[in-house]
Amino acid sequence: MAEVTINIPDPILAIIQKRADMTKSTPEQLIATTAIICYAAAHYDSSKWLKSKDPMSEDMTASWT
Repeated sequence: MAEVTINIPDPILAIIQKRADMTKSTPEQLIATTAIICYAAAHYDSSKWLKSKDPMSEDMTASWT
């Protein structure tokens, strides 16, 4: 499992603490839950990425198959 360290300014942490108290959780749980909800659906299929394109070309289209 990944481990993440973040630095949150005190005024923002105070807001997170209030929200955590309202939801009967910890600030860490609230931050983790929010991150999971925001990013869990971000699964990228690299086979759909534009590959081997000429960066100087105006045409950056690719078929979506």
